[in-house]
Amino acid sequence: MTATITAKMVSELRAQTGAGMSDCKKALEETQGSIEDAIKHLREKGVLKAAKRADRTAAEGLVGNANATDFRSGSIVELNCETDFVARNEAFVKLAEDLAKAALAAKANSIESLNATKMGDATAEVAVQDMLSKMGEKIEVSSVFTMEGDVVSAYIHPPGKIGVLLSAKGENWSDASRAAVANALREVGMHVAAYAPRFLNEKSVDPKTLASEKEIAANILRGQGKPEEMISKIVEGKMRSFCAENCLTLQAFAKNESMTVAAYVASEGKAAGATNVEITGFQRVQVGAKAAESSN
Repeated sequence: MTATITAKMVSELRAQTGAGMSDCKKALEETQGSIEDAIKHLREKGVLKAAKRADRTAAEGLVGNANATDFRSGSIVELNCETDFVARNEAFVKLAEDLAKAALAAKANSIESLNATKMGDATAEVAVQDMLSKMGEKIEVSSVFTMEGDVVSAYIHPPGKIGVLLSAKGENWSDASRAAVANALREVGMHVAAYAPRFLNEKSVDPKTLASEKEIAANILRGQGKPEEMISKIVEGKMRSFCAENCLTLQAFAKNESMTVAAYVASEGKAAGATNVEITGFQRVQVGAKAAESSN
């Protein structure tokens, strides 16, 4: 039975991929209306290279952040509103920062735990409701993340629409080396904000994604007429390239492309006296995008 392809389905696929309306409609017809399969179909046909995840936004707001003075923990909170006018209001900006401080104090990693956290004489949930009443538009927390580690650092990309939280581990720490690595992680935060890596490292790539990428690459090669006995070897090389492009620690560092992100952080730690320094997790939050790119 042929699936009915609606204008809404076509629009949704176009929003996710940037492909033309006719290409989206044909892809949905070929895949019986499956958005996920249609994206794969478009890639195999060479219409696009990858689904554009980092560009989706659905709301206004800000990302607030808070870091512990000893650099061992940090939090980021996404606070949403309906208009940019409210997002730039001083009271709204302060609330985003206060919520991040509350999340850090409570080690909150969910909206529910943050809501119950005390802020002054009330809770975080009440503070958000009070702001809603004052501003006259919908205001809500949509993301809360807290990290702990040997070193944790946060970066907020101006004007506050993207926030990044990173953690690292190592040995032989001193106050100076923690501060140096925290600064290095902030530099990496700028990289993460710009490049939106999907995974932390090669080990964190989920098997389903890897299998899908292998299938897409193999189908493209078959379409190019490559001999079957060559395809598996070529695909393995393409998977190494896929990991280098999508895994944070394997990416060329934006400020010095002669070294990987992992090598940059390790070298900054070593220069400050720490050893075996490596990134252990990251979280990227973009206003309206519900932190689609992450790894911990």
